[in-house]
Order: sequence, then C-alpha cells, then structure tokens
Amino acid sequence: MNTNSLMRTFNPKQVAYYEKENYVAYYQKRWLRLLRASVGMVKEAFGLSWPQAVYAAYLVARAEIAFAPFPNNDVPLAEAYMRRFYAFIKKVHNANFDVAEVARLDVKWWEIHRRLFGNPQNQELVDAVAALYAVTYGVEPERVRQALHGSIPVETRGEHERPGSAQRVAVDRASEGDGACARWAEQHQVAVPGRGVVRVFDRA
Repeated sequence: MNTNSLMRTFNPKQVAYYEKENYVAYYQKRWLRLLRASVGMVKEAFGLSWPQAVYAAYLVARAEIAFAPFPNNDVPLAEAYMRRFYAFIKKVHNANFDVAEVARLDVKWWEIHRRLFGNPQNQELVDAVAALYAVTYGVEPERVRQALHGSIPVETRGEHERPGSAQRVAVDRASEGDGACARWAEQHQVAVPGRGVVRVFDRA
C-alpha cells in the first residue's frame, strides 16, 4: 500500500471542523482543547492512526505554544517541534520532502500572518503558504496560489489593536460554522489533494 497517498486524501468537512476548533482554542489559549483539536486535525489531514495522531498533535501543539506569546515568542523552538513533526510524517508515509525546509516554511507563514493580520495586502502570505504546500506535496506553487486566492480571510482589525480582539475574531470565526471552512478545504483539495487550506487562518 502506498501510504503517501493517505496524505492526499481527506474529508474536507472533517478537516474544516478540526481546523476551526484548533483556531478557536489557539486564540483562547486553551491548550488542552488545542491538543484535542490537533489530534483530530492531523489524523484527518495526514492520514494517521489514532496513536500516531496523538504523538503528531503533541508536536504541533508544542510548536503553537512556543509561537503563541506576543511579542516574546520562541520561533526557533517552534521550528524545532515542527521539524520533529514533519520528520515523523515523512517516516510514516515515506514522503519525499526536505524536513527542515518544510518546517521552516510552515513557521515562516505563521510569522507573516501575524505581521499582516488585518492587512488586505496579503500577497506575501499567499506566496508563503503556496511555497509550503508546493514543497510538501511536490506541486507547482502556482497551482496552490490559484486555490488560495479568495481563501485567505482578511480580518477587519489588527490582532493586537486592543486587548481581546484576537479572541473575539476567533469566536466570530467559529460562529460562522464549518461550512465556509469546508468550502476552502474542498478548494484546496483540488489544487493539492491532501491538506485543508483552512490552516491559513488558524494562527496569528
């Protein structure tokens, strides 16, 4: 069985649900809830078993916790955990990507999203996410960009404009339900069969 194909097949609605849960938990800094959401998210998005998903989600959650503090986050530690995450995914699926490069690109777009939060001029973010998926799945960046255009939501206020604003945005996103998330995931599946594009707004 070609386990690499499991990275390229997913249920968009399930991925969208877990992405949304991850997003809300991250902004509310509810780390146990974040870990639970991450387990479901990586299981669905990367074709993992439950035991594999628990370990992988732990690595992602630790990376997110390291990155979360503002302004004194720990980017090198976040990258280190993401390297461990992608090394694990590569081993499970015998995937063909550069672990260090994918981890660097993943955390890089988190940084760009935080910096551009609320800015409608977000081409840099589109390019960063496209670069990540292109390297991870071995596709042309332009194919990913086509799916991303119109899929990266632009918040109306900057993340740190006032206390609690990010948390309110997260709750607002959750109140929209999973339908929009699923549409983004389905759109992304066309461009890169494998991982929900809703991940582009789960951190800032």
